[in-house]
Amino acid sequence: MEAASNAIKLLIDSWKSLRESRPDEKDFSQFDYAGLHAVSFDEMFSQWGETFARATSKTKSRVDPEDKVMEARLAKVLMDARTAVDSSKANENPYKALFTGATFYQSLTEAGLLLATINGERLAIRKELIKV
Repeated sequence: MEAASNAIKLLIDSWKSLRESRPDEKDFSQFDYAGLHAVSFDEMFSQWGETFARATSKTKSRVDPEDKVMEARLAKVLMDARTAVDSSKANENPYKALFTGATFYQSLTEAGLLLATINGERLAIRKELIKV
């Protein structure tokens, strides 16, 4: 799952770069997301990186068609989110560009679902191996 692993790292790096360039902008309520703050994304991206690292390191991936399809889609939606972050940096108000456009949030939502599925499958495989 090298492509997805690289995509997660690139997204995290792009997000950190945006945050460092706009350190005082932390509250995203102004974009119709009540109670949403930059730290929520910081924590989510950190958890995703850790979850993905655990899921891929503790269980050898089966190389079946479903794994390949899920990894390809995960890598793509993570790169779409990264592209949205990188593109927003050129905007006068980058966070407004992120939250008023559909790509960023849609990509994150799909990535979260894919990561949960992948992690769940890895957990099921580990449980089966323990039984043996």
